[in-house]
Amino acid sequence: MPRPPKVLLVMVDQMRYDTAGFAGHPLVATPRLDGLASAGVCFETAYCPSPVCSPACASWLTGQYPHAHQQLRNYTPQRPAEPGAHLPPSTVTIGDHLASAGYHGGMVGCWHLGRDHEPQHGFDWWHAYRYLGAG
Repeated sequence: MPRPPKVLLVMVDQMRYDTAGFAGHPLVATPRLDGLASAGVCFETAYCPSPVCSPACASWLTGQYPHAHQQLRNYTPQRPAEPGAHLPPSTVTIGDHLASAGYHGGMVGCWHLGRDHEPQHGFDWWHAYRYLGAG
């Protein structure tokens, strides 16, 4: 039985669509990203439904608009249970779908979707930046 393909999803915040070598930028050298792009799939017509980090990430992980997944603004620990300030635990993400298909997933980087100190939404492990916020 063949092994399932490896899945690596890369999402960056505040990067212009063409700021990579594989996307045609004449000055920015991104050999590692170029290699991943040539061996994988690039979503060249994706749309970001929010200019704000947390709702955009939640949309990317769920495939839903912010009004559907309810992450409406950036998360901060000062308002963890406030509606709109976190991705509800019941929301299904691509991590949940991959986990149900037998994948063991991890996340590296900023989470900012609530409970950012613990694995959730189908991810088994992570090394995440934990938002400490200002007083």
